[in-house]
Amino acid sequence: MIRTGTSHYRSEREARDAYPLTYLDAMLEGRISIGKPPLKPGETLLVDEDGRYHIETPECDHDFEARAADGGAISMSQPTISVCAKCGAREPE
Repeated sequence: MIRTGTSHYRSEREARDAYPLTYLDAMLEGRISIGKPPLKPGETLLVDEDGRYHIETPECDHDFEARAADGGAISMSQPTISVCAKCGAREPE
């Protein structure tokens, strides 16, 4: 399992405790959020002792497929990248 910390906190109090001097700026700039983050299928939500949410994701057995580098349609003149259809990871070059 892979555990990733998020910028989401369970409550304003816990976010203020984590960012005592810059809480308001962090909220206004979108660097932190209050409430649960969105989850993808298969992900598990965890919360630590500081009230910060973490997402646990199962390790992926990547299924890479070609996609246009700019996110558009694949064409002969367009560079492509390999992206996992399951988790979105890019294939190492």
